[in-house]
Amino acid sequence: MAQPNGNSLLSALLFLYKTVATHLKKMNIKKILLFIISITIFGCGCNDDGFESFELTEFERSLIPFTTEQNVQFINQESELLDATITAKTIDNFNLNSSDDESCMVTLVESHRNQLILNGTGQDFFVFVQKSRNLTEFIITSGVRDFAIDGCETNFETIVQATTNYTSDGFSFENVFILENCGTENLISTFIYSSQNGIEFIKYDNGNYLKQVE
Repeated sequence: MAQPNGNSLLSALLFLYKTVATHLKKMNIKKILLFIISITIFGCGCNDDGFESFELTEFERSLIPFTTEQNVQFINQESELLDATITAKTIDNFNLNSSDDESCMVTLVESHRNQLILNGTGQDFFVFVQKSRNLTEFIITSGVRDFAIDGCETNFETIVQATTNYTSDGFSFENVFILENCGTENLISTFIYSSQNGIEFIKYDNGNYLKQVE
């Protein structure tokens, strides 16, 4: 088969260029560009726009102090020891309006979380401290169940005011948070939490308990 020489290939390219240029002249390029820009600007259907950010205070950030994984032990009512793992905390900033298709407003909130794993028991608990605009949410979750402070109040303007003292089963705790079961059925009734040690005490509905060993 004969191969095209350089002159014929150049002629073909020039013909293609002239053809495309002719068609572009026939089309109103300005109108097309305006149409594309209009779709870009108005097509999202936004009814608002802007940016706002809500950050945790230094005290709120200190509620989960663990920057590295920790191995701890708990002791139960039978004086038996149980190994446990406290994970390093994860820090996120997420958009509260991400699920709102009609909003272009970005509302970033700061969130800290970590996990206590009771090794070999299948029990694990997540601790969450995060902003909800001007309020602060502080909860412990176990499966689908939530535990919260002050009658299952989850949002606070000043969370430091929720610290208190607590005594149970011969143990005393100072400056701690009491998080109670917010559901109707659960094996656990109460968590005692401190900003120094995390979950310090777990009280079960049947009277059993687990206390973190110092």
